[in-house]
Amino acid sequence: MLERIGKYEIKRQLGKGATGTVYLAADPFRQTDVAIKVMEKLPAEADAARRQLRFFQNEAALAGKLRHPHIVSIFDAGIEELTGGDALRYLICDVRKIDLDAGTVHDDKICHQQKFFPLAPDRDIAP
Repeated sequence: MLERIGKYEIKRQLGKGATGTVYLAADPFRQTDVAIKVMEKLPAEADAARRQLRFFQNEAALAGKLRHPHIVSIFDAGIEELTGGDALRYLICDVRKIDLDAGTVHDDKICHQQKFFPLAPDRDIAP
């Protein structure tokens, strides 16, 4: 598992999906926890890699402009060069939990009970 991405210290993995893995991390500047969505490696085939990179850039740009209590805010996005020529593409997001019984959203808290689940940015945003 990753220990650090940029200035963010990785605490633990929150989940894994089709396009990447989401980690809980500490932001030393804001002194709060954030979610970091790390995208999967780019495919070896050039056209597929370009499409996936374009998707990442579009997701970061578009989702970063959305402001709604039920949509995770994106604070930042980045690409960090790794040894061996690979690049780590990531989105920095807020961490939220939803109390399914009460129907409320609690910002800046980590999930501790089964009735809470983390929200992470996803491409399933629809009108």
